[in-house]
Amino acid sequence: MICAQLVGGLGNQMFQYACGRALAAKHRTELLLDCSILQDKTPRPNFTIRDYELDIFPIDAKKASVREQKKYRPSLSYRGYYKLRKTIGLPIKANPNYLIEQNIPCYNAAIEDVSKNCFLSGYWQSEKYFKPIESIIRQDFTYQQPLDRKNALVANRICTGNSVGLHMRRGDYAENPLVSSVHALCPMEYYERAIYYIMHRISNPVFFIFSDDIEWV
Repeated sequence: MICAQLVGGLGNQMFQYACGRALAAKHRTELLLDCSILQDKTPRPNFTIRDYELDIFPIDAKKASVREQKKYRPSLSYRGYYKLRKTIGLPIKANPNYLIEQNIPCYNAAIEDVSKNCFLSGYWQSEKYFKPIESIIRQDFTYQQPLDRKNALVANRICTGNSVGLHMRRGDYAENPLVSSVHALCPMEYYERAIYYIMHRISNPVFFIFSDDIEWV
């Protein structure tokens, strides 16, 4: 059994699922999704509360029950040991049943040696984790419901011109000082330079701006 812990928004959850799915396929075992962090709505500093969002896809996994979460999740003592040794820069003994975090966004080769009963806690932001089953992951990440009329019209416009996607993340990055101190916001000059770069390399570009703060945009 592979148990992948989910944290963050849709993009992060997709990476975490894909990593767990590939590992489960490799070991020919089942994939469970630990949603305990998403289910905990307790306000915390430097933390943005998220919901489970993978239900828009026909994914091949089920949510772990409370009993299963306790069974596969590392003990507090092990997590404390890991955090302490990582903080002071000491080597961490590999554990084939637990693979906790990793240096983002680098590939952690330790995943190649974990057992078929493993708990994954991390972001896993590298295609190397799921490249061997790329076609399966692409199939898993197809939408279950068709686009509504408004989004279908936008999608059609995107497909019929020299479209450029421009993403402006604000939300908690702008509103939460603790989050901002870690992630920071790109200055306006960054976007201006990016637009200038594209406009001098693509003929008649049409920019589609995606943001969680449309009014500011």
